[in-house]
Parts: sequence; structure tokens; C-alpha cells
Amino acid sequence: SFNPAVVISDLRMPRVDGVQVLRELAADPATSGVPVVVFSASFVDPGTRAVLDGMPNIRGRLDKMARLQRVRETLRSAGEAN
Repeated sequence: SFNPAVVISDLRMPRVDGVQVLRELAADPATSGVPVVVFSASFVDPGTRAVLDGMPNIRGRLDKMARLQRVRETLRSAGEAN
């Protein structure tokens, strides 16, 4: 079986709702403990932000303006949480 150290997911995907993917990851016992870093190139509305804030496996959020150093720090931190 595949056991990722961290999942990186976009919120805006062509055929799938990113928030629904995150809910499914959180609901599945096999993936509920895997830390998730959310990446979004677009604006995240306050309602979506509130949903993300309520998900315990979300360990970080990055946007398209994030500098490489911040990306590294967020991924390192998320991986250490597992």
C-alpha cells in the first residue's frame, strides 16, 4: 500500500471539487492522518477558508505568490507532523 508523508492538493481542479477531495481524505481512515497542504492559484473565499480551517489534517495553505522558501518550510513542517 502507498503511504504518503504529505498530500498537496489544489482547490480548483477541472473535474473534481478540491474541497470534496479533502473531505474524502479526512473521512477515510487510511488517509485521515496524512497531513495536507492546500495550494490555490486563485482567491479562496471566506466560506471555503472557514471549511479548510475546520479540517484537522490541513497543515498549511499556499497560494501562487508563495516564495520557494515558504513552500519548503510548509512542506517540511507538514511532513514532520506525520
